[in-house]
Amino acid sequence: MRNINYLLSLLYILLQPLYLLAQIDDATSVSNQSDKHFRNATWGESPNIIINNETSEYIEGASTEDQKVFSDNISGVPMWIAYHFIQDKLTNARYMSSAEHTNKNDHLNEFEFLKKNLIQKYGVPKRDETLWLDDLFRDKHSKWGLAVSVGQLAYLVMWETDDTEIYLTLSGDNYKIKLLISYSSKKLKYLSDEKKKKSIEDQL
Repeated sequence: MRNINYLLSLLYILLQPLYLLAQIDDATSVSNQSDKHFRNATWGESPNIIINNETSEYIEGASTEDQKVFSDNISGVPMWIAYHFIQDKLTNARYMSSAEHTNKNDHLNEFEFLKKNLIQKYGVPKRDETLWLDDLFRDKHSKWGLAVSVGQLAYLVMWETDDTEIYLTLSGDNYKIKLLISYSSKKLKYLSDEKKKKSIEDQL
């Protein structure tokens, strides 16, 4: 019995460092994942870093110095992926659906599908709004997609993390529908505010 206890104690001593190492690896993995704010990107990164790390198709013709555009499928929905920079720092990014549907209610189905996935990732939204600007089609669910396309109906859902604001929106005008998921850095919001202020001042 004494020999068995001795062997168990020895085994515990030998395995304990491996157990602690596994815990450290797990913690590091979680930490690394939390460092990413949009896809594989971190707020403040430069355009070159984004281009080098992004695995989706780069759309050079749609890109500019302050915006880098890619194309990919997100949860089965074809999307443009746009990264926006101010002073060479990534301040916000977004997905924009490039899907075209004959039945405009299919855009609503995509919206609900993406909303469900975002809830699974970020939890209960901070805001979840359905905005009717005209009640013409309010009682006709089959026309809600049309209502969105002519600007009579819009949807807005918002989540917030420690460093990021996330908006899922569905809106439209002139029979065109925009389905967007927008991510914005909270820490670098001042850069966007300064840029907007300067733009307004330049127009005065």
